[in-house]
Amino acid sequence: ALFSGVFQTIQVIRDHDHDAAHGVRTTAVHLGTSKTLWLTRILMVASAAYAALVLHPLAGALAAIALLLPASSDSAARYWHRVKLVYGLSWLMTCAVVFLHGETGGALWSVKASAVLPFLQGAPSVPR
Repeated sequence: ALFSGVFQTIQVIRDHDHDAAHGVRTTAVHLGTSKTLWLTRILMVASAAYAALVLHPLAGALAAIALLLPASSDSAARYWHRVKLVYGLSWLMTCAVVFLHGETGGALWSVKASAVLPFLQGAPSVPR
């Protein structure tokens, strides 16, 4: 959800002018692009911390690189693509860790690849 929040706030910054002209009340229209960009940065910090604590410290470090990318409402589309690239690399690294070790390697928690959510236990499997 944190990573999705980052993408959503960048997307509404990108669409601000069109949304405002058509009366669509998004976060960027309501808060303004400057404050929405601050919200994006806060969500990025939370995403990087989550990645480091639950997924793997290197995934958190990769996700934190997104904070170093130049951001402005004028180049929101380019910024969105760059953030997607950085987060994609972070998730790819996490997938590789789970594939190789069978679990995440977070600094505080580790989640096994075989972990099943309680509400999914006993759910019918999909035939292959």
